[in-house]
Amino acid sequence: MKYIPNFDINTRKYKVRDQFSEEYLCTIFSGIKFNLKKLCELAQVNIKVEGGYQFDIYLDEKTDENFILLEKKKNIYIVGIKNLPKDNIYFRILEVLAYGFFDYGARETITFKNFFIKEEKKSTMVI
Repeated sequence: MKYIPNFDINTRKYKVRDQFSEEYLCTIFSGIKFNLKKLCELAQVNIKVEGGYQFDIYLDEKTDENFILLEKKKNIYIVGIKNLPKDNIYFRILEVLAYGFFDYGARETITFKNFFIKEEKKSTMVI
């Protein structure tokens, strides 16, 4: 399947636990915990890079903001999926990891793999 690139990805922000309410964190952490390998399986994409530091990934359906929650033992990705295209949500989450979080494993998995439709640039030159 080919996808139109999502150019509206919000770059991740760094936050600490104190910046969130306990209610919000309980809601997020009660959801499904993903990792890169699981997202690739769900998106039906072959993972390119394995090993190294693996982030836990949680989804937030109520926002389009992306965060790295800085924890003492392990940092956590929180991906806002509210406004993501719904054609293949798991692929779109990989896209956010690659270009919003600058995650090496996600970038290597989807970059240069012919997943995206190339948009033709229209010339603005007048002759």
